[in-house]
Amino acid sequence: MGNNFSSIPSLPRGNPSRAPRGHPQNLKDSIGGPFPVTSHRCHHKQKHCPAVLPSGGLPATPLLFHPHTKGSQILMDLSHKAVKRQASFCNAITFSNRPVLIYEQVRLKITKKQCCWSGALRLGFTSKDPSRIHPDSLPKYACPDLVSQSGFWAKALPEEFANEGNIIAFWVDKKGRVFHRINDSAVMLFFSGVRTADPLWALVDVYGLTRGVQLLDSELVLPDCSTILAERGIPSLPCSPASTPTSPSALGSRLSDPLLSTCSSGPLGSSAGGTAPNSPVSLPESPVTPGLGQWSDECTICYEHAVDTVIYTCGHMCLCYACGLRLKKALHACCPICRRPIKDIIKTYRSS
Repeated sequence: MGNNFSSIPSLPRGNPSRAPRGHPQNLKDSIGGPFPVTSHRCHHKQKHCPAVLPSGGLPATPLLFHPHTKGSQILMDLSHKAVKRQASFCNAITFSNRPVLIYEQVRLKITKKQCCWSGALRLGFTSKDPSRIHPDSLPKYACPDLVSQSGFWAKALPEEFANEGNIIAFWVDKKGRVFHRINDSAVMLFFSGVRTADPLWALVDVYGLTRGVQLLDSELVLPDCSTILAERGIPSLPCSPASTPTSPSALGSRLSDPLLSTCSSGPLGSSAGGTAPNSPVSLPESPVTPGLGQWSDECTICYEHAVDTVIYTCGHMCLCYACGLRLKKALHACCPICRRPIKDIIKTYRSS
């Protein structure tokens, strides 16, 4: 990155005597600091200012670092895609230039590692518009300083993942769960509890061992079997073939089992008319989702529609028909429960 970096001066605090008509004289930013005079001020709720989406799904504005709201040790290149910490191990909080979408992967490449410190990158989201935060009011650390305030969520990346050259992707789903993936590894649940009713900006603290990062193009992803397994606390494994019922009629003979009327999240047991879902290999037991009992009528992908589809050949019922169709078309489509390949999906109808 070399000489492409330049230190961008903090926004002026402004002259209170020149406050615009109708605005308070001592206006404060989102975390109690003086308000930047050049920032955008909405006169209505933030959620009434959504990002404009083109037909492709992602906002027309690329995901960059916010050019002004950043820690005092941050140097940013002219493209606003790469940042590095010039000294110390802290004061390096950064934000995205625009709100991110639900399921939009924020992708970072670690460009510089400094081994004399402990701790590493902190990643998360905020519902506070960075344009309304004065840089001078930013604390030294995202954790615990920012996350102790309302509207900020972040967590430290384990040090073993913070190697130079690693690509980290993280995103939030509509339930407020944050997932992350290191390079091409399995999707893992990072943390939860993010409030998704308001717009969310990405938060990146270039802390400790991590000295520099570069933003890569973001990607909009849909939940797949890996994400579902990560939600359930099961490590994501590649979809692998296994012994299955020999015909759709053998599968149909299992539909009278009440445990197959919904998506079972208990032990993967045996059933008549086909090979048991837990053979020929022993798979981890999926934990019971709190508050849902042993199984749920809710689709495990959209969490909106009722389960009405059986997966052939494994026989699991955990999807609505619309999500089942989308999942079937995905590359290496596999059952979210047992990870067997999906050969077909069959819509079911209940008598009551």
